[in-house]
Amino acid sequence: MPALTNPNSRFKLSLEVDENIRPLPAFIFRPLSFAEVEMLDDLEEQVKVIRSKKNQTESDRVEVLTIMFDGLFMGLVGWENIKDANGKTIAFSREKLKEILTLSEVIELVVKVGARQSPDLQFKKKSLSPLPTETSGSATPVRVRHRVQKKSARRKR
Repeated sequence: MPALTNPNSRFKLSLEVDENIRPLPAFIFRPLSFAEVEMLDDLEEQVKVIRSKKNQTESDRVEVLTIMFDGLFMGLVGWENIKDANGKTIAFSREKLKEILTLSEVIELVVKVGARQSPDLQFKKKSLSPLPTETSGSATPVRVRHRVQKKSARRKR
């Protein structure tokens, strides 16, 4: 069953700053479609263009934030073990997300979501490897002959 048609297909991502907290706070995402991954790539390019400007304006900074949150919201479906300063559980809402994350945390999650959508290194290695078939019997070994220089060519040296 393709991941996008499975309603239980989810993955969790945590912030590096939370690695030692138990239970581990996590953001829950659904897999992105190919079209959504392309959109995520487009959003990344938009951010690069804006950030490459020499004189960024306040509206440029707001646009970058908006783009980053759009990328994060693409697959976000919930969170778990997210608590306020008093230890009270914070109910999931997209509006609340803007109040609890810093810009660097949003960027961290967007990068992790994008990385999670890419094939892993083992998959890439397997897809580039030759097929696991025996080919030794399919061709006759070829003897390599070395060229022998003519005597006249050897004398010129």
